[in-house]
Amino acid sequence: MTSPSRRGGARPGAGRKPLPAAALRVSRLELALTAGERACWTKLPAVPGSVACLVVGVGGRSIASGALSDLPMERVIAVGFGSATATCDDRQVYSEGSLDDDAEFWTVADVEKLAAADPDHDWRISFHAPLYSAVYQRQGDAAWVLVEKGQGFA
Repeated sequence: MTSPSRRGGARPGAGRKPLPAAALRVSRLELALTAGERACWTKLPAVPGSVACLVVGVGGRSIASGALSDLPMERVIAVGFGSATATCDDRQVYSEGSLDDDAEFWTVADVEKLAAADPDHDWRISFHAPLYSAVYQRQGDAAWVLVEKGQGFA
């Protein structure tokens, strides 16, 4: 399984001077990333209820690694007909549809490893299938909270 590249090296922004006033016109996230500071993101409220899909076994809350989570770590990030993605600050890091034929699907645990190494960002996993749609946001170690749900696209 291929994983996306990770940032490494010296701390971003080390030794930089403050940004000029013109840079303040960009969004708060872009400003934080440009300045090499921690990214700012909003913790979204949990959606009441759950998403139940009998085919993939998603629904309800579980306790993973001591954290309350709406998404089990072993859950495969794929829906077959539709799309499943993982993003970091709205940048796609994984897409079910962009895999080679012989590549393995990622699991929530694969994304959790990336997110744990770089936790100060808005990490989300999305599923869009014919009969359901769901978006989960990482809100702590191994805690993926359902923040959007829908009836799918069919």
